[in-house]
Amino acid sequence: MPDCKDARVVVLCEDIRHYHFVRGFLMARGVWPDRITPRIAPPGSGSGEHFVREQFPLELKAHRARHGNVVLVVCVDQDRSAQDRAKKLADACADRGVAIPAGDDRLVVLVPTRNIETWLYLIEHGAAVDETSDYKPRCRDAKPGKLGRRLAADCPTLELAPSLENARRDWRRLCG
Repeated sequence: MPDCKDARVVVLCEDIRHYHFVRGFLMARGVWPDRITPRIAPPGSGSGEHFVREQFPLELKAHRARHGNVVLVVCVDQDRSAQDRAKKLADACADRGVAIPAGDDRLVVLVPTRNIETWLYLIEHGAAVDETSDYKPRCRDAKPGKLGRRLAADCPTLELAPSLENARRDWRRLCG
């Protein structure tokens, strides 16, 4: 398994908060900032989820064509929808004729349930969260980069919400 510290990482995400959270986590895990490439939904362009869903097949195809130690990280909120985001991403690939993500892809899909603020609140306050509640009003001043770094530091001991535990498991599968 390649070392993720030496990887080039492409981060496909809904907005700047998602990006700074993932970037903070990656940097705390030893990835140099100049090795992280953002693919962020342009502000004011509509749904960030839609941007990620539309770009995912393109990024996955490009990712598979790259050589070397490259990781694709996708971060998209679950929102209130009962539909599984991972299934929607797989469907978007099928619609574009791109092979559905497989276990050998160097890919991590992060799906915060309900939204990224659920994870930010949990990490900042160390309190259990209800993944159906909206934490946005309580996280207006949260610092996503700082909280991503804290998650990386506290990962072994922090009691995580189910969606964040899934993200941690995927990261460990890929990078140990």
